[in-house]
Amino acid sequence: MTLEEEIFQRKEVNWESLLSFGFILKDSDYDYRTTFMNDDFEAHIHIHFDGSVSGEVYDTETGDEYSNIRIKSARGAFVMQVREEYQKILQNIADSCFTTKYFISEQANRITQLINEKYGTVPEFLWERSPDYAIFRHVNNQKWYGVIMNISYERLNKECHGMVEVLNVKINPAEKEILLMNEGFYLAYHMNKKHWITMVLDDTISDQDIFEHIKYSYECTK
Repeated sequence: MTLEEEIFQRKEVNWESLLSFGFILKDSDYDYRTTFMNDDFEAHIHIHFDGSVSGEVYDTETGDEYSNIRIKSARGAFVMQVREEYQKILQNIADSCFTTKYFISEQANRITQLINEKYGTVPEFLWERSPDYAIFRHVNNQKWYGVIMNISYERLNKECHGMVEVLNVKINPAEKEILLMNEGFYLAYHMNKKHWITMVLDDTISDQDIFEHIKYSYECTK
């Protein structure tokens, strides 16, 4: 993963903000240039029409690209400083011109925003082998109260195809059978089926109903 990919993963560009930030439209890219470290280096940032980001760092004295920042094994103090200053430029662009988009489905992103506004927590992506799986947990006790996963719909319902994002939350076991009678609710995928339930995040269930179950899960794990 490149330095740019690390900074801009799960980010969605706000195209209207680019020009005011200082980007210039050239051919099929938006380009931005700025010097740093006492003008010894110049960063060239490119935002492509597909929303991806690339960049280069040049030594202003020689005009050569300073590619040492790309070498992970380069750990010298000077290289580290150049890399860190370049990353600060990238992060400033990410904060100013991009919005965070953690998930694929719009409902998953809406629910994530509601969770952040209500409880001040953001999804944590813990697994390298499952980069689309995220957890929500309490800051104080580290207990999970929600898990979002991107899975094959067939794992829940043999009649459904394609991928779907789902949310697992804790429930009152006495209510499980009643919940499973409703569309969009399934036995918990990959978790304890007595205490957890799975809800699909494809707008089958309303945001309000989903959030009611999140609130219960949050409270009973608090």
